[in-house]
Amino acid sequence: MNTLSPLDCLAENGKARIVLRDLSYQYAYVPAESAAALQHVSFTILDGEYVAILGANGSGKSTLIKCINGLCIPEAGQVTIYGDGPLDPARPEDIYPIRQIIGTLLQNPDDQIVGTVVEEDVAFGPENQGLPPEERNRRLNKALQDTGLQRLRARPPQFLSGGERQRLALAGVLAMETPVLALDEAASMLDEGSRHALMDLLDELWRQGKTILHITHNIEEASRAQRCIVLHQGRLVFNGSPQELFVHPELERWGFRINSALETVRRLRRRFPDFEPLTLQAEAVAASFAAYLTAQKKPDLAAISQRRAAADDETGTGPASHQAVTPQMAYGTMDHDCAVQCQNVHHTYLAGTAFAAAGLEDITFALPRGCNLALIGPSGSGKSTLLRHLNAILLPTSGQVAVLGQNTRDATIDLRTLRRRAVLAVQNPESAQFETYVADEVAYGPRNSGLTGKALVERVRRAMEMVGLPYDKYRDRLVRQLSGGEKRRLALAGVLALEGELFLLDEPVAALDGEGQARVAELISQLKQQGKTVISSTHSMEDACTHDLVGVLYEGKLVALGSPEEVFIHQWSPEWKLFQPWTVRFCRGLETALGMPGLFPGKTALTASGIDSVLGSLSTAETASSSTSPAQLINMKPLCQPQRQRRTTGIEFFRNVNLGLFIDIPSVLRNLSAGLKLAATIIILFAVILVPAWHFSLVMLGVILLVGKTLGNVGPKHLLRGLVPAALYILFMVLVQVLFPWSQDTSQVLWQWGFIVLSVQKMTNVLMLISRLAALMALLALYSAVTPMVESIRAVKGLLAPLGKRGLPIQDFMLIFGIALRFVPLLVEEAERIVIGQLSRGGGYHGQNKMRAGIVLVVPLFLRALERSEVLATAMELRLFSARRTDMLRK
Repeated sequence: MNTLSPLDCLAENGKARIVLRDLSYQYAYVPAESAAALQHVSFTILDGEYVAILGANGSGKSTLIKCINGLCIPEAGQVTIYGDGPLDPARPEDIYPIRQIIGTLLQNPDDQIVGTVVEEDVAFGPENQGLPPEERNRRLNKALQDTGLQRLRARPPQFLSGGERQRLALAGVLAMETPVLALDEAASMLDEGSRHALMDLLDELWRQGKTILHITHNIEEASRAQRCIVLHQGRLVFNGSPQELFVHPELERWGFRINSALETVRRLRRRFPDFEPLTLQAEAVAASFAAYLTAQKKPDLAAISQRRAAADDETGTGPASHQAVTPQMAYGTMDHDCAVQCQNVHHTYLAGTAFAAAGLEDITFALPRGCNLALIGPSGSGKSTLLRHLNAILLPTSGQVAVLGQNTRDATIDLRTLRRRAVLAVQNPESAQFETYVADEVAYGPRNSGLTGKALVERVRRAMEMVGLPYDKYRDRLVRQLSGGEKRRLALAGVLALEGELFLLDEPVAALDGEGQARVAELISQLKQQGKTVISSTHSMEDACTHDLVGVLYEGKLVALGSPEEVFIHQWSPEWKLFQPWTVRFCRGLETALGMPGLFPGKTALTASGIDSVLGSLSTAETASSSTSPAQLINMKPLCQPQRQRRTTGIEFFRNVNLGLFIDIPSVLRNLSAGLKLAATIIILFAVILVPAWHFSLVMLGVILLVGKTLGNVGPKHLLRGLVPAALYILFMVLVQVLFPWSQDTSQVLWQWGFIVLSVQKMTNVLMLISRLAALMALLALYSAVTPMVESIRAVKGLLAPLGKRGLPIQDFMLIFGIALRFVPLLVEEAERIVIGQLSRGGGYHGQNKMRAGIVLVVPLFLRALERSEVLATAMELRLFSARRTDMLRK
């Protein structure tokens, strides 16, 4: 008689959703002697369960998700997905129904965006599901609302910040409304406010009955799950409750960082063994601990609180003693040279166009040498923009920036030399890496400094060892075969190899595991000991607490600057849309629950040890010290205007290439149907091309500009902006018309010099060329400015519908057309990232470097295009396009 296994019993009862039996997987490019990505992994996920999957970089988490959704076919073991019946990702016919069940968010949001504007991308999945328009619109609007992207629905993805792109990728998955959500590091690039909003959303979706698989490095996020699964070197090493994971003795060996939340809870349990928190949410831990203290009837709490307040008054460490920093002040001492000084800095992206957006507004501060500054703020607040100004990748639209005593707008300053002294590690560094081999990537900056031979090898070796990439093991590895965490370490090595004076780190710990985060923190500490200046942007309030100073950016403005205590405790404002550090939220929650304001004075609320010192006094009569040495304020010296000013670094070219897109402003033309506008545009276009009179083209240009201004709210400056990048082409064509003789030209000669003859016919041809080009560019710019891309594609599809009835693949043609429209700005963006990666380490396109830098750009850009093509196809498959087509053809 056959008996059912426990897993089969769960499936029979309709409780199992995902079952893994002895799953193993090894990537083909990994040497056979290396450990497999997954080794004999078995577990079951129940329907409606919330499971967090944790592990260090390279532990197999992402591979596990790929095996579940069919992107990777396991070589051993089995995966079973239960829908209406058992489904196997290894069977091609089961892929489509599996992806109807499981919505997957990939680790890199750029790998999942397929639309040309936000709303088009979010609607891609529901359209492939074959939903009626009303249901598609409902899902679209709900997903945009849940992710906070309503106001950005018409914006192209290339104009979004990193955090906004991650929210867009999430919205595309949520709009499919699958019963299972598999999220791979969904919060890794989000600011604290967006991260907490995402976690609240996942809680709500789980309460609504969805099954959640959340891959994360963050134990606080994992504490909100019902169950935690930990992978280590491809093996399952833990499968239990979050409460059991908090106190597990192997956490550090598995690659977790014992952050302030874990350290605080561990200290609480050592001091109060009977206390058992159920979660790592700061407010919940505080509430449960307050209830525990009240039940234990701890003595003299009120007396202790009074002693705290009295101690603050005596030492002058209370809130009133802390002076807010004004824009005219800076931190440091009078005998220090400033490493950085910004004076009334403004920066506007795409200034003078309809896409103009403020990046920085009136930034004024100075930072002494040898000081560490953490920049925090919501996504899109200007952190990356400010760091690029300090590396002279960008120049201010107005105001002055001085770096290491040199004004970046001074045309006599060699920016390449300055960038080798003030080194920038860019955000998403893996997209800015362009060399083939690891050692060459690290050596790029030192080579630009003239280092060669043994000195270069030793410099590269030292930098790679500092970030945990052993030189002998990694020097000849292909960059593209490194894991995400290894690529981020490689980027840090490339910066450290320059041995500069100022280090600018843009989100250096994003997507790193606990070990990687701890290593970055140690590197920053080492740089400070060496007298270096470090400015890093971060979404981690805990990491910000370890810096000398914290600066808060909000909507492009520097709204606060001070020590961690001053910013996080005394100047804090909820208007910044951020969350205070975990320890501060715990302390404030405990004070509120106990009715004891001031229980944690000064900087004791910033660290687990400070909290422990206060809690230790609950059983003694001692008062914990909270003394602090506030930073000294100095007045800034005004910067002088350079005699010869540099206007641009040239990097703005890449943003200008992406112009000619939809402008989301109300107008008469905007309200017209896309089909009508498309038909009118085509008629005018052919008229301008076919009518052989420059007067007609000139009149049509005037009409287009007038209509654009009066009916479309789009000015002539925007409509004619395309002439600027086309100027060289126009000049070349004009010279061809003028310099070469035309056999049929019998018109009057106006001027002659040698073999160059200027006739009436040639002048007519030149005027025809310029007026036609201007009219056509203005016409297309106007159409794209008042018509969203998604509406344009639908309009073209409608015009071509009669051909579809004759058997032509119009649907596929339009998809390819839409992807091409998305792919062009993608490649432009990739090129921009590579060029920034070159410029930020002292490379450039001048002199002898010009040819080599150009080659270094073309080769990786070609390879990146192939990679992007592959990931774009994968993203489309996960959102049911390819599977839907295959299923339709099979039927």
